[in-house]
Amino acid sequence: MDTPIAGSASSVDRLYLFYADLLDGQTNAEDSKVIQVLRDAFKFELLLRKFTLKQQLKIRNVKSEIDRCVKLLNMLILEFIVEKYEQSNEVKGDKIVESRGEFGKPQLENRKYQFNLSDEKGLVMLAIGFDPSKTNTEIGVDLANPEDIEDFNLNKLEDFYKLDFRNIFDDSEIEQLDACFQKLEYDKRLSKLSQFWALKESYSKYLGVGISAGLQNYIFSANIEIKPTARLNEYQLDQLEPYEPRNVCLTLPGHNILCSVFAHYNSCTLVKLNPLDIVNHFLN
Repeated sequence: MDTPIAGSASSVDRLYLFYADLLDGQTNAEDSKVIQVLRDAFKFELLLRKFTLKQQLKIRNVKSEIDRCVKLLNMLILEFIVEKYEQSNEVKGDKIVESRGEFGKPQLENRKYQFNLSDEKGLVMLAIGFDPSKTNTEIGVDLANPEDIEDFNLNKLEDFYKLDFRNIFDDSEIEQLDACFQKLEYDKRLSKLSQFWALKESYSKYLGVGISAGLQNYIFSANIEIKPTARLNEYQLDQLEPYEPRNVCLTLPGHNILCSVFAHYNSCTLVKLNPLDIVNHFLN
């Protein structure tokens, strides 16, 4: 399978957002070809053995079949893309060695690539950059599903930021949301709340601290654009004052899933992968 990461200057100075949908638009796991493959115990075991015992246990302990497959694919997608990139650029690299930062952020010990991972409702995403001049920079990505907010069975959407999750919002954000809600329809309100969540999560992941530092410390404007589907799936990252990295918020094509990314790149390309290609790559 070809991926647009051959070694031209334009491909290096660009962030890539690779994503794969295990359900491939289906609502039933029975209709997913990749899940059918992963139900084969022998094949699932072969894929698991690529990872450490600790990583294997983390996957085995996931109760939901779809979530278990998502976690496995989340670990495979990084190795898949790195291998494809290095083959395209005739780079001979050792086996990938992954480690964790102080607060659990994944990182590569023997590569200078910057990356981050996220998953949500059958989707996995890898945000990765190959620019060697950005070796000491970070990336943070988060996927957010508006349906997750509805699952809280709120009496009204305002309760999300005024009651249930009041502690992650700054007073200025609450004022902005109040003003927005007077103008927005229900679906747009859901998207706006999901956007705030994704912005805060992705920035905390950029810092490598997760939610431990307190999401209320990252304050954003309600006017940040959720970019529409772009021609050729190419997007510009915008500067969000006072934050150093640039950001893009977008909706994945064919989904209502929101994506927020912080990185030190000016542009990015969104690339959809076939999850079956990833799985078969490691089985063949």
